[in-house]
Amino acid sequence: MFVKGIGANWLVNVAIYMQLTSRSAGGKIAALWLPITTFVALGLEHAVANMFLIPFGMLVGATELHGVGVYDLLAGNMLPCVLGNFVGATVFMSFLPWYTDWYPNVRARRSDGGPPADDPNHDGGTGGNGGTAGGDYQPRRQARQEREASQASKLWHGKYPRYSEALRAGAPRNGGTPPE
Repeated sequence: MFVKGIGANWLVNVAIYMQLTSRSAGGKIAALWLPITTFVALGLEHAVANMFLIPFGMLVGATELHGVGVYDLLAGNMLPCVLGNFVGATVFMSFLPWYTDWYPNVRARRSDGGPPADDPNHDGGTGGNGGTAGGDYQPRRQARQEREASQASKLWHGKYPRYSEALRAGAPRNGGTPPE
């Protein structure tokens, strides 16, 4: 039951991530349908689905025919199922993506020239208790921001050359009408 819960919640979370990547309504429906149908066809146990199905079965006669009671629902199904769902979500959909995608980047030297994230003498530029108040990272961050602003300005002026020429000639930035 525990392993079935892990697989079920992993597939449910895969369905959620897949529908988030689709832009059309049909794509979202297909992205949700495939993993959910797979978990149902495999007979995996999801706590939310079982919260409906087992009590419904008890209402229509499973209690008398098969001896299913409240204790069986809670201890025999819900507890291992919820724990399996929790492990499926935390390990497969949270920890593994974090460990494979984000964690190596944290340990590596920052791409903007800042100090390594695992440097104990540096606080990451927050001014907190670790290391100096920003260290040598602040000037580097400012230089990077200026470089990005310059690149954005070049792109903007390249896209609207007549407006850029008018601005250089002294046309008003705000409140005036843009040149034709």
